Amino acid sequence: MLTQLPNFGFISAREGVLGFAGTSAEARTGAADAPIFYVDSGHANASDNNDGTDPLYPLATIQGIIDRTAALAAGTGTREPVLENYSTIYVSGTVSEDVQTGDYTQMPSYVSIIGVRPSRYSPVWEGSDADTPSLDLRCLGWRVSGFRFTGKTGAACIVLRHTDTGANDIAIRTVIDHNYFDGLTTGLRGIESHGCYDVWIVANTLCCLITSATPPCVWKSPPPR
Repeated sequence: MLTQLPNFGFISAREGVLGFAGTSAEARTGAADAPIFYVDSGHANASDNNDGTDPLYPLATIQGIIDRTAALAAGTGTREPVLENYSTIYVSGTVSEDVQTGDYTQMPSYVSIIGVRPSRYSPVWEGSDADTPSLDLRCLGWRVSGFRFTGKTGAACIVLRHTDTGANDIAIRTVIDHNYFDGLTTGLRGIESHGCYDVWIVANTLCCLITSATPPCVWKSPPPR
């Protein structure tokens, strides 16, 4: 079943993941009140100068709302709205950027990045640089769902950091579900964990390979409803 988002597209039904917006088991508190953002690089009105809360005036990049949120948290920015705990970022179209989140002191927790798609083969998250992860996660409890990731030749599609460069990188409790990892060949990987724990990797398709440090990033079934 597909649920239509006004003037933006469709989001496919997915299994509930407790506490995550955009699923049938989203949190009762926080998710309904947190800002929702729309990203569509191909939209005629797309701009990172938009608020991003109106699907008719979406953001051009995912990085745009992440940087705005980090700047406000650091006291160097004044623009709102920004991401809050349990915010959702709905993404349509091709993602031709490599996204890096701030650490958990800059970013809210339990943010969902959801691909809005007519099929499992879109939206495509191809990134830009072959040697840079398409998504570099450094904060607590984010969810990534509904994308077709195309493989990099020199990096993983998704990297989960855990105190790599300091004590503030902590991508534990990440949920990665219902994605399609495409174009990965021998030696390349879809998800790379740097010792993160309590990571849920659920219902992804094809070549989702993991390299990890201790403690390992493990495959898990969905939590009980």
